[in-house]
Amino acid sequence: MTVRQSSFINILTFESKVISRIYSEIAQQLAVLETVKAVLPAALAGHIVHCVISKQKLSVYTDSANWASQLRFYNNDFCEAVKVAGFSSIHSADIKIFLKHDSLQVNKIHATAPPSAQTIAHLRQQSFLCTDPQLRQSLNKLSATLESLHAKSARITNYRTSRVL
Repeated sequence: MTVRQSSFINILTFESKVISRIYSEIAQQLAVLETVKAVLPAALAGHIVHCVISKQKLSVYTDSANWASQLRFYNNDFCEAVKVAGFSSIHSADIKIFLKHDSLQVNKIHATAPPSAQTIAHLRQQSFLCTDPQLRQSLNKLSATLESLHAKSARITNYRTSRVL
């Protein structure tokens, strides 16, 4: 059996100034990332995702707001370490949060189930017994919102179970 050669040529095999520029930018960002991680304690360094230099600012991306608040104490250390590494134009550092938008995080956000139908009905009944008009209106709005969330949750659950079967 003969092996047929493909006429497809991978674009990365060509010599290109654009691709070379992209590779050099990636190498620079990785070098800055390693420099910044070297300054930090191991617990903090593991939570840095990316580092980017833009003009005179270093942007350090972390994976959560909790770690970002801890990393803010190291702004001066970041700047000094990057200057020593050869990027003398850095004057300030920003800590930013880099959220990964994968399906697991989206499902975790929407994983809370609304109260049961009995609980929602009980809220509605309590709103009728309330003498304060503002509280009555608030309980009515809350029960209406919870009813719509409960109905939406039921539709999603029915859709998922019908897809599995």
